[in-house]
Amino acid sequence: MSHRALPPEIHDGNPLPGYLAYAEVADLAPRQWVAAFSPSTPPDLVRAFTECLADPSPVERTTVPADAEGFLFYT
Repeated sequence: MSHRALPPEIHDGNPLPGYLAYAEVADLAPRQWVAAFSPSTPPDLVRAFTECLADPSPVERTTVPADAEGFLFYT
């Protein structure tokens, strides 16, 4: 999770930096997902998101994105 200036299409005119969260498994690998929060996003929403993100419980998956095949470990 990164606290920094966001791209213009996400920034809402608030002078504070926003939050950008993303998952990538290796340098130069495609990002698996990205979430961006403008500076005006309610802090409770950002907190709830990060709490869920930090939850160690496994997430059931039924399909894997095709571009992730070489980067994921299956058991």
